[in-house]
Amino acid sequence: MLVYYAHSMLIYNTEKEREEIDLIKLNEGHTYGNYDTTIINPNGWIYDNSNGKDVMEQCFVFIKQTDMTVFSTLKDGVIGKGVYSEIEKALYYDKPVFHLRQDGDMKRFLEKDFDKIELVNEGKDWKKYAKVKL
Repeated sequence: MLVYYAHSMLIYNTEKEREEIDLIKLNEGHTYGNYDTTIINPNGWIYDNSNGKDVMEQCFVFIKQTDMTVFSTLKDGVIGKGVYSEIEKALYYDKPVFHLRQDGDMKRFLEKDFDKIELVNEGKDWKKYAKVKL
């Protein structure tokens, strides 16, 4: 199983990022029935490629190649524009999407859930772009 991990750049290279990766691995058998998971983490690759548009296009290629996408939010349920776009693209490609919640559980995220995401700050702050209703 190939999983794309969409998460805020604000938690890259932090303990929180490591915890979330561990939670994805912990949930793999119980949530999606597979115990042999490879996680594609855009962190690292992004810093080697500074053009934002090119970075997102490559992330979309990764998403298309994976079996599913798992995304997380910041504590207040906020996601950046990149995560928002990654969720949108995964749904477009008809890939299963899971929300890694603050309590560590993973919940299937559907198109109808995406429609409930609200822009914050009128979508002007790309790091805190939208709020996912938890």
